[in-house]
Amino acid sequence: MATVQTAYSTILPSTTTNCSAWSKYKKPSSNSSTEGWEIGCLLTTACANVVRFYDVCSPSEDSSTPAPRSDYDDDDQPDLSTSKLVLRSEHVLSGNIVSIHPLNPLSSSSQSSSSSTAASASTDVSLLIAFGGRENQVSLVTLDSVTGSLSGTSVASFYQTLRDTSMGMESCFDNDIIVDVNESNTCFVACLGGGCSIVACNITLQNKKYRVDQNSFTVDLKQLATRWVEEEKQKEMDANGRGKIDAEKKRVGNKGKSILSTGFGDIVGVKFLAGYLEPTIAILHHPKGRSWQAQAGERRAPMSVTVVTLGINQKRSVVVWRNSVLPNDTQYIIPVPQTVGAVIAVAVSSVHYLSPGGIVTASLATNGYAHDSLAGPELWPTKFMRHPDYSGSKTSSISNAPLATNPRPLQKLKARLDGSHLAFVDGICAICVLRSGDVYSLQVHDQGRILSMSPTTFQTSPPSLIEILPVARSLMGPGPSPETNKALEQYQPESTKSNPNLNLSSVGMIFVGSKLGDSSLVVYGQTLIDLDAQKSKRKREDIPPPPASTKPKDPNNTPPLLSPEEDQALAALTSPKMHKELLKEEESLYGDAKPSSTLTADFAPPPPPLAPDSSSAFASAIRPTIDSFYTYRFQINDSLTQTGPLGKSILGPTINKSSSTETAWKGKLASERIFCSGYGREGGLSILSTPGSSSSSCFLAEIDVANVDDVFTLPTAKLTLLSRRDKGFLLLASTSDDGIEEAATATLFSKSSSLPFDPSTDVLLSASEANLTANKFYAFLTIKISKSNETSVFAFSIDSKTGKLALAATQPLKATPKNLSLASDAHRHCLGAAALYDDGTVDLFKVELKKSKVVFTPSKLPSLAQISTAIYMFLQNDSLFESSSPDSSATTTTTTTTTSSDDSDDLNHLYRQSSESAQTSDNLMDPANVAAYSLSSVGISDVNPASSNLYLSVVSETGSLSIYDVYDSSLVWSCESNLAFSPCLLKPTTRKTPPTRNGTEATVTELAFFIAGANVGYSEMRSLYVIMRTSLNDVSLYAGRKKPGREVVFAKCNFSTVIRPVNEAKVHPSPHAGSFERPKFKPFKNISGHSGLFAALARPFWVLNERGGANVLPQKIRFADHACAFPIAGFAECPFLSSPTSKASSFVTVNERVGGSQRFSVIGGLDEVLTGCGFISTGGVHVKKIPLGVTVRDIEYIDHPASTNERPLYALIVELEDEIDMSGYDDDGFTDLERYEHRKDKNFRRMEDVIDSDLRGHEDEFQDWADTIKRTDYLEINMDLGRCPNYSEKRHELWLVEAKDWTVLSKYPMTKDEQCTTIKYVSLTEDETEQEKAEKYAQGNYAPSTRAFLAVGTAQVDSDGDETPAIGRILLYEVVESKAESSEDKETKIEDEEGKKKQKKIVGLSLVHEKESRLGPVSAINALDCGSSIYLIVGAGSQISMEAWQMDRLTQVGFYHAMQHVISIEVIRSYIVLVDAYEGIRFLIWKDHDKTLNLISRDYSLLPVFSAGMLTLGNGLAFVSHDERENFRVLQYAPNDAESDGGARLIVKADFHMGCSAVQFSSHYCVPPAISYSANTTVSFASMKGTPFEAQAREMEETFGLCFGTTDGGFSCVVPLPTMIFTRLQALQNIMSNALSSPAACSTRGWRHYRRYRMQVIEPVKKKVLDTDLLLRFMNLEQGVQEELCAAGGTTVDVIKDHLLLLSSYCTI
Repeated sequence: MATVQTAYSTILPSTTTNCSAWSKYKKPSSNSSTEGWEIGCLLTTACANVVRFYDVCSPSEDSSTPAPRSDYDDDDQPDLSTSKLVLRSEHVLSGNIVSIHPLNPLSSSSQSSSSSTAASASTDVSLLIAFGGRENQVSLVTLDSVTGSLSGTSVASFYQTLRDTSMGMESCFDNDIIVDVNESNTCFVACLGGGCSIVACNITLQNKKYRVDQNSFTVDLKQLATRWVEEEKQKEMDANGRGKIDAEKKRVGNKGKSILSTGFGDIVGVKFLAGYLEPTIAILHHPKGRSWQAQAGERRAPMSVTVVTLGINQKRSVVVWRNSVLPNDTQYIIPVPQTVGAVIAVAVSSVHYLSPGGIVTASLATNGYAHDSLAGPELWPTKFMRHPDYSGSKTSSISNAPLATNPRPLQKLKARLDGSHLAFVDGICAICVLRSGDVYSLQVHDQGRILSMSPTTFQTSPPSLIEILPVARSLMGPGPSPETNKALEQYQPESTKSNPNLNLSSVGMIFVGSKLGDSSLVVYGQTLIDLDAQKSKRKREDIPPPPASTKPKDPNNTPPLLSPEEDQALAALTSPKMHKELLKEEESLYGDAKPSSTLTADFAPPPPPLAPDSSSAFASAIRPTIDSFYTYRFQINDSLTQTGPLGKSILGPTINKSSSTETAWKGKLASERIFCSGYGREGGLSILSTPGSSSSSCFLAEIDVANVDDVFTLPTAKLTLLSRRDKGFLLLASTSDDGIEEAATATLFSKSSSLPFDPSTDVLLSASEANLTANKFYAFLTIKISKSNETSVFAFSIDSKTGKLALAATQPLKATPKNLSLASDAHRHCLGAAALYDDGTVDLFKVELKKSKVVFTPSKLPSLAQISTAIYMFLQNDSLFESSSPDSSATTTTTTTTTSSDDSDDLNHLYRQSSESAQTSDNLMDPANVAAYSLSSVGISDVNPASSNLYLSVVSETGSLSIYDVYDSSLVWSCESNLAFSPCLLKPTTRKTPPTRNGTEATVTELAFFIAGANVGYSEMRSLYVIMRTSLNDVSLYAGRKKPGREVVFAKCNFSTVIRPVNEAKVHPSPHAGSFERPKFKPFKNISGHSGLFAALARPFWVLNERGGANVLPQKIRFADHACAFPIAGFAECPFLSSPTSKASSFVTVNERVGGSQRFSVIGGLDEVLTGCGFISTGGVHVKKIPLGVTVRDIEYIDHPASTNERPLYALIVELEDEIDMSGYDDDGFTDLERYEHRKDKNFRRMEDVIDSDLRGHEDEFQDWADTIKRTDYLEINMDLGRCPNYSEKRHELWLVEAKDWTVLSKYPMTKDEQCTTIKYVSLTEDETEQEKAEKYAQGNYAPSTRAFLAVGTAQVDSDGDETPAIGRILLYEVVESKAESSEDKETKIEDEEGKKKQKKIVGLSLVHEKESRLGPVSAINALDCGSSIYLIVGAGSQISMEAWQMDRLTQVGFYHAMQHVISIEVIRSYIVLVDAYEGIRFLIWKDHDKTLNLISRDYSLLPVFSAGMLTLGNGLAFVSHDERENFRVLQYAPNDAESDGGARLIVKADFHMGCSAVQFSSHYCVPPAISYSANTTVSFASMKGTPFEAQAREMEETFGLCFGTTDGGFSCVVPLPTMIFTRLQALQNIMSNALSSPAACSTRGWRHYRRYRMQVIEPVKKKVLDTDLLLRFMNLEQGVQEELCAAGGTTVDVIKDHLLLLSSYCTI
């Protein structure tokens, strides 16, 4: 069996958001009339190894430039209601990003004006990025504002520190790192391994670059913790005597030593505190050094916050204070801004305010269970704790404030804060987003003595983070007024009563990132509601007074009513019903007692004869009152469409369906891939596709044509012209019924015209139209006359009524041009035409209408010093190439000088000079960096007709670019560097292109300038681009950026796609066109509301602009010809034909088809890509989201006759989450005395049960009673603190949906506590009588009779949880069709293919059979076809069983016992691959003659496996297993290998670290390069046989890879490669990993290194997996660098590019 070599490729980078940060940078004023700088607001988001940069753009009056933000002040706030996020740059790094910290942040603490801040800000963006996992490093990176590249300036690696301090121990945090940066950006702290060590490092600023001081300081946690442990032991000894300490030592054994060695225990969070002279951190950790495993069973073990001051230079650390009685479920801590040392601690059911001295001055209960997580009344709040002061020598006694409910007049809370995220708006206000997406506002009152929390009516996606930007304070104009500053300093919002509209931050932005769905940019408005203390005792007319016994009347104390504004705001905060209930509650509770604005510790005494309960200390605390609070209004301005986690996937609707289940591979028929994505209400489906491959492509009309090499449209005449290869051209006219029809060419021209050419024999080179007057359009046809061999440009006037063309003028050319370019200026009513000839000369003409005559005016260009190779004419603003700044050249020179290498040593030429040149050209061309352009520049987008100009671009044979003004023929801009490979096009430039080894360079053969982006919307989301094609068939793409008053800059975008044709492909030249080259770049102005470019190259693709960044999207062709070098012969925009549904502008194409024919198609726009909920990824795929509002667990295609290509059917397993209102548990209906008696009786019964269990010695029974006790205690709610939170209950359903519009046809709920685990559409063999078999054999049908079922596996889990043995069921459903019965359904008719009316049928599922599984939950289902019989393979628990369909039920005919738990079953022929979750892969074979399953080979590494799949290449078979450490290993069955023990052991051939987790591996057909652009790969693949491509087809016929979605929202694949190709690419990969710089100073080789388990047997790492993301960077390098790299590997550039073409084709979906 041949060895299978593998390669890994990322097709869709991570699309979720795990961390983010706001930062600022300096950029030129966007107002062209204003000189100076302004502050730019940049949002950085990251997830997995992808980091993205977004700029916040607001609308302006000038559509081309945004309004400067520095012009606003507090009285003129900007309108943020329409702000959008514009993608500026995207980078894929080599490491898992844990957190991002800007070193020039935008925070609420910034109180300087915008003008002063802009002067001190930097033009670059500096970030500190923390990488987790094996790297455990911190990188300081800089985002260059000119090129957009991300370069690392300094690195701090803590890998060795973690190994030294962890002492080889393993925990769930061993790969975790927690990083925080202080407010002044002078140091950072890193917590390693979940508490193994804390390292602090200084940050220095050198040459305007941040760097890490390598002289780090490791905090001695053992020394800090020892004192606390000894003091607590001494205190316990003093209080309880020595006997208790000795008993404790005897019970824990040697745990006392581990307490001292582990120090602080598991550290949950580390935060810097502001206001201290020295760096000071707050550490949230478990107490007394106990690990997280030991904390699991301790309900009453509190958590601690320790504040430590760090002397980094002195290598010292001092404990400032410590609070060790926080709730045991404390989630995180947040420093309070603008307060020295104050901290907010957020627990699941409570929020606590810790003062600078460590005292809990305020505690807020968010639900009625808040008391359960506290340490008890003996510790909270009455326990006195001792702590050292700053010197560590003195002790003092403090007490914590009691737990209080939400203050009046706010309602009591019933919120759970687990999974919540909180961020401060200012020093007293914060916004909290719960895990469900509900938004709450948290406020600090009375200098931290009172906390209040109020819900809002706003809801977002389930958050993974929240970042707040108070725009009014940090960006917009000067700081707040003196009154506001005074209130801010004193934390007394009561001082703002005189001005209710005076706010601390009246407006701002919130970015809510999510890992489960879309992320949102939210604008908030803050309003202060002023409530006087007397108003809280008001008396409402609509509320009857309570009885006199509960509320004494006081006629002299009548509170006034609220103002209408305040009453409306308060009513919006709480519902009217709840508002009334609150008023009643306050009146009955407090009576005439005057409420206090400060929290008191008074307690209501319990009944005299009764002892207080453990929760009575909190039961009767006086409810505080607030006299002011803030309300918020929210609005979602923008939403980043994200897939969320991607789960299981299947192939989309097939073009040629097959009901056979013989093969497990259906990739040949796939048109798109459908994933289960998202979670909860953000859940649904995600469809990955490309234009032309989806079944939703809108084809308006199609006609078969022949010998066409280009297509042109005349919109005014509504005509389409087809140029033919042989002679003449065709005319297609549009009709209202059939769309288009072929017409006689003579009907195109007016009968009175005497044509100087013959349309049936002469060659049409180009056709376009222009308006030379306000109401008159002219058509310009360039035709080569065959008889005279002359070429001329003919001008025709167009009759707008009849569409006829009348000859108006003729301009002969001196020869047949090589290139021809025309562009019109509608404002000046002028047309520009340029012709490039074979000798390199260029002719330029201006066409104008003078005295009602069309006049061609030749213009003479300045003498060209070199031979020209390509030209292009375009229309742009006349200010594009203007510069008014005298220092523009100096700035450019400085920028480019830094990119050149000063070291000319020949020995270092490859590994240093190439690396440095790669750093300038390659960092900005990372495979995911779509838009590497200037952040501090203004995009070039819309053309202003009043100030537009025509320009002619000319490229010389050396690659230099010159741009001329068409009207005065003057040179306006030039660039001397080689356009084909230069990373940045500047004027002037001092950069020299590295020489090539053979002395020849690729020349530019074609270029085009175009604008890409949505035509309606923000101008920042449209940009000017220039694209170039070289003689080597390589493509370069540049984005234009221009600073006001400076020269234009073109920065290179990533274009790693290999578009060259295969070597065997044929080119169809036009023999009668001479040397004329048809343009392959086709810009368009309006297709589905977007402008962009279509490239009709060997691999056709679109260049679109989504959210400000260029996206390259391949185009699929139906029934494409594999033997054609350019599969699309012609493309043209067709604005006069539109889609009947969306009214989008269409386009026409002429593509080569199988068999040598051509097809002319009219396609109704790009609605499948540019409309709906979705986005275009940087990997060349379009993602369309289908929101369903539920979590989709699995999906299966229904291969049934009722499921057609137009209306495919799918079965979904969905999980619904119901919110159950638990308000009924708020009040038990008992009095205090009855409640006390109930607790006393429960305690008595508990003691009886414990004594009885101890006497009988039944430990298991005792454990059951202990669990019951814990549950009973937890479910006790304290209504004085809060209400009972809602409960979420999950249930599963089976849905049948129709994919045309994704409507749910029917739903089938599961039973209670039953979950669907797997689903499969299978066909099983039916029993047949001898007579039935004889009849079939007589007809020549020897196939067994089958019956199709939808098999569903379930798991039954009892409500009590794991203590009940899990069982499952196998459900078999059958698809049934029934006629409509209702009157409405009877009237619904549909048409079949023949156009006949037929009655619509209702499709549903019918349960045919169910079988219970006592072996465990049914986790995997598949079908095995043995030829004579088809069996159902069922994996349940640790066993798989072979089930046969006999006598209308399932009968077990075989089984195999695995070790622990079967998670998946894969079948190929008679072989079965069984995947055990804990025992790895087992390779089995089914022998049908004796009905046995036999083990062939297995993996003996005994590693946990998440998912697995198979790779095939020819006769080679390999297995891929994915583990929990985000690795995958390639195992192979090699019986001839000595390591395999005769084939009994699967041998590990390769291993690789993906950096992501996958749920399921799916089979992926590896498409050969010759048909990689085909939408019908089956037909195209069959056509390759009997041709020169037959050898390639035979080799690739059984080549299948694996594709999978990741939990980070990415999509990747693993593909096999031939050994020879793998060897060459592996050598290139090794050289590139050493020679090229890595973004953010991360090691690419170290990132892909296999992560070994600590308990794993030490084996040599195999590696031997190609990293396609690294290899494709080769396409963006300069030609000289490419040749140097190939020479070092002993190969050539052409060979490497051919191999990369094969690799990229295999990775195409």
